[in-house]
Amino acid sequence: MIAATEFVVPSIELIDTRIKEWKIGICDTIADNASYAGHAIGAQRVRPGDIDLTSIQATLLRNDELVAEGCSDAVLGNPAAGVAWLAQEVEGFGVQLKAGDIVLPGSCTRAFDVRPGDRFHAEFSGLGSVSLQFK
Repeated sequence: MIAATEFVVPSIELIDTRIKEWKIGICDTIADNASYAGHAIGAQRVRPGDIDLTSIQATLLRNDELVAEGCSDAVLGNPAAGVAWLAQEVEGFGVQLKAGDIVLPGSCTRAFDVRPGDRFHAEFSGLGSVSLQFK
Protein backbone atom coordinates (compact mmCIF):
# COMPACT_ATOMS: atom_id res chain seq x y z
CA MET A 1 0.00 0.00 0.00
CA ILE A 2 2.80 2.42 0.77
CA ALA A 3 4.05 2.10 -2.82
CA ALA A 4 0.67 3.43 -3.97
CA THR A 5 0.90 6.44 -1.63
CA GLU A 6 1.96 9.56 -3.51
CA PHE A 7 2.80 11.65 -0.45
CA VAL A 8 2.21 12.15 3.25
CA VAL A 9 1.31 15.47 4.84
CA PRO A 10 1.11 16.99 8.30
CA SER A 11 -2.48 16.96 9.51
CA ILE A 12 -4.83 17.61 12.40
CA GLU A 13 -8.04 15.60 12.59
CA LEU A 14 -11.11 17.25 14.08
CA ILE A 15 -13.32 14.91 16.03
CA ASP A 16 -16.78 15.37 17.47
CA THR A 17 -19.60 13.11 18.48
CA ARG A 18 -23.32 13.24 18.50
CA ILE A 19 -23.32 10.77 21.41
CA LYS A 20 -24.09 12.37 24.78
CA GLU A 21 -21.10 12.79 27.12
CA TRP A 22 -18.84 10.73 24.80
CA LYS A 23 -20.30 7.50 26.24
CA ILE A 24 -19.60 5.75 22.98
CA GLY A 25 -19.43 2.06 22.12
CA ILE A 26 -18.41 0.33 18.90
CA CYS A 27 -21.90 0.51 17.34
CA ASP A 28 -22.11 4.20 18.27
CA THR A 29 -18.67 4.75 16.75
CA ILE A 30 -19.79 3.23 13.46
CA ALA A 31 -23.06 5.17 13.41
CA ASP A 32 -21.18 8.36 14.35
CA ASN A 33 -18.69 8.08 11.42
CA ALA A 34 -15.87 7.31 13.88
CA SER A 35 -16.40 10.77 15.42
CA TYR A 36 -14.85 12.38 12.32
CA ALA A 37 -15.71 16.07 11.97
CA GLY A 38 -13.05 17.29 9.53
CA HIS A 39 -9.34 17.79 9.10
CA ALA A 40 -6.68 20.37 8.33
CA ILE A 41 -3.60 19.53 6.29
CA GLY A 42 -0.32 21.38 5.93
CA ALA A 43 1.20 22.52 2.67
CA GLN A 44 4.33 20.34 2.71
CA ARG A 45 4.21 17.07 0.74
CA VAL A 46 6.74 14.32 1.47
CA ARG A 47 7.16 11.07 -0.45
CA PRO A 48 6.78 8.13 1.94
CA GLY A 49 10.17 6.71 0.94
CA ASP A 50 11.86 9.97 1.95
CA ILE A 51 10.88 9.72 5.64
CA ASP A 52 10.86 7.06 8.35
CA LEU A 53 7.13 6.85 9.03
CA THR A 54 7.74 5.11 12.37
CA SER A 55 9.77 7.88 14.00
CA ILE A 56 8.05 11.18 13.21
CA GLN A 57 8.09 13.27 16.39
CA ALA A 58 5.00 15.43 16.90
CA THR A 59 4.36 18.44 19.11
CA LEU A 60 0.98 20.09 19.56
CA LEU A 61 0.53 23.63 20.84
CA ARG A 62 -2.74 25.22 21.90
CA ASN A 63 -2.57 29.02 22.10
CA ASP A 64 1.26 28.81 21.96
CA GLU A 65 1.41 26.42 24.95
CA LEU A 66 2.76 22.89 24.51
CA VAL A 67 -0.09 20.49 25.30
CA ALA A 68 1.12 17.20 23.80
CA GLU A 69 4.03 15.35 22.31
CA GLY A 70 4.02 12.01 20.57
CA CYS A 71 5.60 9.77 18.00
CA SER A 72 4.11 8.25 14.87
CA ASP A 73 4.88 4.73 16.11
CA ALA A 74 1.91 5.21 18.47
CA VAL A 75 -0.26 4.63 15.39
CA LEU A 76 -0.21 0.80 15.18
CA GLY A 77 3.60 0.85 15.27
CA ASN A 78 3.61 2.44 11.81
CA PRO A 79 0.90 4.70 10.31
CA ALA A 80 1.28 2.82 7.02
CA ALA A 81 -0.02 -0.31 8.76
CA GLY A 82 -3.39 1.35 9.34
CA VAL A 83 -3.60 2.52 5.75
CA ALA A 84 -2.74 -0.98 4.48
CA TRP A 85 -5.33 -2.52 6.81
CA LEU A 86 -8.00 -0.09 5.57
CA ALA A 87 -7.21 -0.78 1.91
CA GLN A 88 -7.47 -4.53 2.45
CA GLU A 89 -10.59 -4.30 4.60
CA VAL A 90 -12.64 -2.15 2.21
CA GLU A 91 -11.57 -4.30 -0.73
CA GLY A 92 -13.64 -7.08 0.83
CA PHE A 93 -16.67 -4.86 0.27
CA GLY A 94 -15.77 -4.14 -3.35
CA VAL A 95 -14.34 -0.70 -2.55
CA GLN A 96 -10.87 0.46 -3.53
CA LEU A 97 -8.92 3.46 -2.38
CA LYS A 98 -8.41 5.82 -5.32
CA ALA A 99 -5.74 8.30 -6.31
CA GLY A 100 -6.36 11.49 -4.37
CA ASP A 101 -8.10 9.81 -1.42
CA ILE A 102 -7.07 11.25 1.93
CA VAL A 103 -6.56 8.67 4.67
CA LEU A 104 -6.00 9.71 8.28
CA PRO A 105 -4.35 6.68 9.90
CA GLY A 106 -4.65 7.77 13.54
CA SER A 107 -3.20 10.17 16.06
CA CYS A 108 0.01 10.15 18.05
CA THR A 109 -1.50 12.48 20.68
CA ARG A 110 -4.71 12.48 22.64
CA ALA A 111 -7.72 14.59 21.69
CA PHE A 112 -8.32 18.03 23.18
CA ASP A 113 -11.47 20.04 23.78
CA VAL A 114 -11.56 23.37 21.97
CA ARG A 115 -13.12 26.73 22.64
CA PRO A 116 -13.81 29.64 20.32
CA GLY A 117 -10.58 31.52 19.65
CA ASP A 118 -8.31 28.52 20.31
CA ARG A 119 -5.33 28.22 17.96
CA PHE A 120 -3.61 24.89 17.39
CA HIS A 121 -0.24 24.32 15.78
CA ALA A 122 1.24 20.88 15.17
CA GLU A 123 4.86 20.25 14.15
CA PHE A 124 5.96 16.92 12.68
CA SER A 125 9.70 16.22 12.38
CA GLY A 126 10.70 15.84 8.75
CA LEU A 127 7.14 16.46 7.63
CA GLY A 128 6.31 20.08 8.38
CA SER A 129 3.50 21.74 10.28
CA VAL A 130 -0.17 22.58 10.21
CA SER A 131 -2.14 25.25 12.09
CA LEU A 132 -5.78 26.12 12.59
CA GLN A 133 -7.90 28.48 14.63
CA PHE A 134 -11.44 28.06 15.90
CA LYS A 135 -13.73 31.05 15.50
